[in-house]
Amino acid sequence: MTLRPRGCVRASPMTLAALLALLAALLVLPLALAPRAVAFVHWTDVVTGEIGRANLDGSGVDKSFIPQAHSALSVAVGGAHVYWTSPSTGTIGRANLDGSGVDQSFISGPTRPEWLAVDAGHVYWTNGGIPPSHTISRANLDGTGVEWNFLVNVMYPWGLAVDAAHLYWYSAGQHTIGRANLDGSGVESNFISSLPPLEGLTVDAAYVYWTNRTPGTIGRANLDGSGVDQSFITGASGGIGGVAVDAGHLYWANGNTIGSANLDGTDIDQSFITGVGYPAGIAVSFSLGRLNTDNRKGTAKLTVDVPAPGDVAMTQTNKVKAAGVRAEAAGEVQLAIKPRGRAKEKLVETGKAKVKVDVTYTPDGGQPSTQTMTLKLIERG
Repeated sequence: MTLRPRGCVRASPMTLAALLALLAALLVLPLALAPRAVAFVHWTDVVTGEIGRANLDGSGVDKSFIPQAHSALSVAVGGAHVYWTSPSTGTIGRANLDGSGVDQSFISGPTRPEWLAVDAGHVYWTNGGIPPSHTISRANLDGTGVEWNFLVNVMYPWGLAVDAAHLYWYSAGQHTIGRANLDGSGVESNFISSLPPLEGLTVDAAYVYWTNRTPGTIGRANLDGSGVDQSFITGASGGIGGVAVDAGHLYWANGNTIGSANLDGTDIDQSFITGVGYPAGIAVSFSLGRLNTDNRKGTAKLTVDVPAPGDVAMTQTNKVKAAGVRAEAAGEVQLAIKPRGRAKEKLVETGKAKVKVDVTYTPDGGQPSTQTMTLKLIERG
């Protein structure tokens, strides 16, 4: 005698086959709707001298993504490379986005490179040391054309940030945030004044953000310098370091954790990423997000989160058509994913197909950056 739990009935072969098909579809569907994000938060660990990284959702922590980075202080991500400063050795290092090709002395000879920023054509850094320097230097992205005195008389520069129009820095000698045009002209030493001691700077399409050393707050102001809010985010650890921004969140070095919050200052998580050592510099890149599929047509729309205005483009391959969209501001845009060639044939034959997409984001006045993701398309007719 075979016993079955109460309420259960024996499934017919046809019913069982249908059930298995349904389960298979349910297993595939989440993959199609929520592909793994491929952007990262990067940080420097001033204790171990390493550069770590984690996924934008805080998972996948890799403390030793780039090991022994010569006591790195600041980190920036641009185009195909990760850059960092090593004040103790007087060098700027560089590696590929996957951590390979490490060049610890990509640029050597600065007085004492401390904070770093990267844009479309240049790497910028502040110079410190004893006696302290009052200069900001820059070089071409390939390390040539170093301008040691690109900006002078900037009074103990510390944090550094760049957008499509300006270079921003914190002057520890004047307690101000200064800015200048990208060609070095139009210097405004007192762009934002009467500030407490700061650590990190970052900028997006709407605001300049900074970390206040004490009492552990993050401030912000409009891009024209107005609307200063010294306590935009509160409750962070004293002595917090660098800060970074993407299309949806702020991230900051927070003692022995990395904190995060929405861009409107809500959903504050002071321990968003743990197990990171003692972070100082913070950097993020653009993000590939959710996939919304049209299962009747076998097409989809891929969400891309961008930190600033720019162009987003997808390269045509033998499986997907080219696509492009303009981002007028920081936030989300969507790329149309349309199969072609063999992928289209597989959709007709099997109802599903895998495609690899290369998405390039080019911020206004910034350097292109490309990310790759494999997606699953579904067509059920």
